[in-house]
Amino acid sequence: MPGRAAPEPSYDRWLFRQDEQASYRRYADVLRLIGADEPDKRWLLKNPGHIATMDCLLEVFPDALIVQTHRDPVQAVPSLCSTLHMARRMYEGEAARAEVIGPRELDYWGRAIAATEAIRCRHPERFFDVDHREFHADPLGTVRRIYRRFELTLSDSARERMQHRIAASAAAGPGVHRYRASSYGLSEQQIRKTFADYAAKYRLS
Repeated sequence: MPGRAAPEPSYDRWLFRQDEQASYRRYADVLRLIGADEPDKRWLLKNPGHIATMDCLLEVFPDALIVQTHRDPVQAVPSLCSTLHMARRMYEGEAARAEVIGPRELDYWGRAIAATEAIRCRHPERFFDVDHREFHADPLGTVRRIYRRFELTLSDSARERMQHRIAASAAAGPGVHRYRASSYGLSEQQIRKTFADYAAKYRLS
């Protein structure tokens, strides 16, 4: 049965106007429920989408510590588009149009980065920056720097588990993920223009 393409533009116009406070409050309630038996446990949460709603995150989680990873947008944006296209094909089938994904994601993440940059100026102590290249070159060293920055203790058992994971990943070898900006309705020039200030600040290109 052929799929049906999702009507993005009208949804995005609605989405960009929404206040996510209620969603984050529910998110906090769910975490408290899940962790009810370990109330003192520190949570490590990973979701790139928080970049678009950093104000809500810090309002609902006032003690959150943010590790923000930075990657050259010319690589990151097409990679994201490729992943989204694969996901959309699961429910849209052949109706999934790769060329409409890029402009939407460029606009969305351009807004998100700009919003978070403004928040960072008000709360610089809450953030730690990780260069994507440095993390791949020295993952454990990067982790150590994160722990030092936020005055956390890296236990011997946690360090050993991390070392084991790093070794296993190295033995398995890198995965292959091929993508081009032009496949998703974008050009390298468009991406560089949108993220020019961001890329210059974090020396990503």
